[in-house]
Amino acid sequence: AFNIDFVTFEETKGLFRERVQSQAVFIQNHAAWPPEQPVPCRPPLSAEQGGLYEMNRSRFIQRIADERTKIEQTIARIDRALAAHETADTRYREFIEIAMATDLAEVYEGIENIFERVARQVDGALPSGPEWHKNLLAQMTERRAVRPPVISHETAGFLEELLDFRHKVRNIYGAELIYALTEAHAKHIHELFARVCADLDGFAAALVKQEEDS
Repeated sequence: AFNIDFVTFEETKGLFRERVQSQAVFIQNHAAWPPEQPVPCRPPLSAEQGGLYEMNRSRFIQRIADERTKIEQTIARIDRALAAHETADTRYREFIEIAMATDLAEVYEGIENIFERVARQVDGALPSGPEWHKNLLAQMTERRAVRPPVISHETAGFLEELLDFRHKVRNIYGAELIYALTEAHAKHIHELFARVCADLDGFAAALVKQEEDS
């Protein structure tokens, strides 16, 4: 006998999330199989074809707010790490630097979780392949038939810098990280997240207006 843990895709993180993204096989749950009547084969409705996506906008916006709260908690840890680093014994600074870099990567992953939700539930299309992180970021700057841009090109440019840093964190040893780079991102993370939140607020307001007009 063995135990199996079930988690939702939204709860996955880091390398495990990327492996799910690249290797997952999607299945459909049927109440009964085989069905009593033949099931017609229909292509998925594309958001760009003009169809209204089916979703609870209020719940969707709340999920984004919940993710933002988690990101804020991570940023608070980064603030504490910055303060501790200034007064810490030199023997312990390396551990603080690695923890700070890991939290910065987690901030990006939290923002990316929001973008993935938009891509799946609003756009109906999530990028794939080795460059899917950058392609998803670019997708969020696009105006689509069912939505305005999620973030500005300027915000995307700043986020791409954090994405590159996140890639370094996930693919090299912690001791090889240059602290000056970590510190620079840490000191500007509030400004960057405020910019992201302002864009997300505008996007959420557009969804609400869209629902009111429909």
